[in-house]
Amino acid sequence: MQGGGIAYSLYALIASRKGNWQGAAERLALSESLCKQMNKPLWLAILLWVKGEMLQGQNIPTDFIERYLHKGRSAYHAEAQLIFAKLGWKHEVDTESTQ
Repeated sequence: MQGGGIAYSLYALIASRKGNWQGAAERLALSESLCKQMNKPLWLAILLWVKGEMLQGQNIPTDFIERYLHKGRSAYHAEAQLIFAKLGWKHEVDTESTQ
């Protein structure tokens, strides 16, 4: 699937913004699986960025955080930034968050 890891990551973010944590979980699981199978650094960077962005949300279920978001927002964004930099992207990820 072309760009599948990116697409599922973004779908997960959209689902989380709508409070659909089951849908977000399903899409994150698919994205994580594709990122491992395909070994695409860009897909992984987007996945990490999405996880950081999800942590800006409200009322995130504890089990969802424990399963998918256990590192914290700034850690996910810092990891994403490192990958983006290795790929030559000029994109700056907010790594200064308190979460």
